Amino acid sequence: MAVLSLIIEFFGEKPFNFELGSATIAVMSWWNICLAVAICTLCFFALMFIFLLVSRID
Repeated sequence: MAVLSLIIEFFGEKPFNFELGSATIAVMSWWNICLAVAICTLCFFALMFIFLLVSRID
């Protein structure tokens, strides 16, 4: 989650607001949610593609 918040903060917004004492999470806009899901999906498919390439080489 920390990496995801850093990535989104890089895009200019900071939707995540974690506090250890009280579990308060800032309300995210739909744009931030869609951006986060898109980034996670792209990373997942990239890792699967690399894994398939490595397994094909072996």
